[in-house]
Amino acid sequence: MSTATCQCSSIDYWNNSYCVALLYPGQTCTSSSQCINASSCISSICQCNTNYYYSTLTGQCTYQLSYSSTCTLGNYQCLNNTLCYDLRTSPTGTCACDSTYYYYDGTSCTAYATYGATCAAATYGPICDSVARSLQCIGSQCSCSSTTYYNSSSCVSYTHVGFSCTTSSQCVTNSNCSSGICTCLSTYYFDTTTGNCVTLLTYGQACTSSVQCPTNMLCTSSQCLCTSTTYYSSPNCVSRISYGGTCSLTILCDTTLGLVCTSSVCQCNSTQYWSTLSNGMQICANLRTLGQSCTASTDCTNSATSVTCKSSICECDSNAYYLDQATVTCQPLEALGVACTPTYNFECASFNCNASNVCGTAISSTIKSNVSQASSEPCLRRPHNTMFLRMIGIYLFFFEL
Repeated sequence: MSTATCQCSSIDYWNNSYCVALLYPGQTCTSSSQCINASSCISSICQCNTNYYYSTLTGQCTYQLSYSSTCTLGNYQCLNNTLCYDLRTSPTGTCACDSTYYYYDGTSCTAYATYGATCAAATYGPICDSVARSLQCIGSQCSCSSTTYYNSSSCVSYTHVGFSCTTSSQCVTNSNCSSGICTCLSTYYFDTTTGNCVTLLTYGQACTSSVQCPTNMLCTSSQCLCTSTTYYSSPNCVSRISYGGTCSLTILCDTTLGLVCTSSVCQCNSTQYWSTLSNGMQICANLRTLGQSCTASTDCTNSATSVTCKSSICECDSNAYYLDQATVTCQPLEALGVACTPTYNFECASFNCNASNVCGTAISSTIKSNVSQASSEPCLRRPHNTMFLRMIGIYLFFFEL
C-alpha cells in the first residue's frame, strides 16, 4: 500500500502554516522557494534567473530568445547583449545584437574589438568598435584612420598646426608638440592650401614662398637659393667666411661685407680697410684719403709707404714725406742740392731751401730750438700741412654727402 504526503501545488509554497501562491518577479521575498519557477529571491525581491525574462502572456519566467528569433517589441525577451529590433514596422521584431556595443560572431553577440586588438574583415569578425571608438580594421589590427589618433578612449581628429597640444601624438603627421603648440618638423613646412606639413624643397627647386625653402635659403626668382650671407655646399647653404678666415674662392667669403679671397684669406681689397661702424657692425670701407678722419694708419690710403694717422687725421709721414699742396699727394723729402720752393721749406729733408732754391744743409740748432718751442707746432711745415689737410678733409666730407 503506497504512502502519500500532503504538499502544496506547483503554483504555491508552504509558509509554515498553509499554502500560499508563489511570488512573481518584483514581489518582496525572504527565500527563493517563495518565487515562481526559474526565478530567485535576490536582494529580497523575486527576479527571473539569468537568461530568463518574465512573460506577461504566461505569467512565468521564460528562457530568453536566441539571436534572430521573433520577439515582441518593448519586452526583454532576447538574450543578453541582444535587443528586439523592429525590422518590418510591425508589433513584432527580431532579436539582434545591440549594435552600439556588440556584433554577431556566428554564435552569440560579442563585444566589439578595442584599439590594438586583432580584427578581420570577415562577416563574423572580430569586428572593431567603429561606433563608440571610431576604430577601423587596418592591417588586421583595430586602429584609427590616418586623420585621427587614439586618446585612450576613442579616435579623435588630429590637432592642426598652430593649435594647442599636450603631446606630439595629438598633432597632424610630420609635426610635433613644441611649447604647447603643434608645429611642423624642422624638415617640413606648413602648406596653407592642404593644411598639412610638407617636405621642404631643396636647393634650386621651384617655389612660390620662402617658407617652402630650407634654413638659409630664400625663394628668389621662383627658386630656392642661398641667402646673400651663405653659399651652397651640398646639400645645405652654409655661412660665408668672415674677415680673416681661410678661403679658396671669393664666393666663400662674406661678400655682403665687401670681403674678397686674397692669399687664401678673406679680407678687404686693396682700396679698402676693415672698419667698425658706430653700431658695432664691421665692414670693408674705402680707405681714408689725406685729410680724412682715421683711427689707425691702416685706415689711410698708402699707409704702407707715405701716409700715417696722426691726431685722427690721415697725413703724410713727416719723417720721409711732405704734402704737395698742388697735387694733394705725399712726395718724398728732397736731398741736398735738389731744387725746392723756399716759401715753406716743405720739400727738403734738411728743412732748408736756401736762397739758390736748392735744398741746403740743415738749419742751425738755434732755429730748430725756436721752432720746437711752439707746443702745437713741432716743425715749421706741419702747421701748414695740417691746416691744409683739415680743409681738404672738410671738403671731402661734404662731397661724400
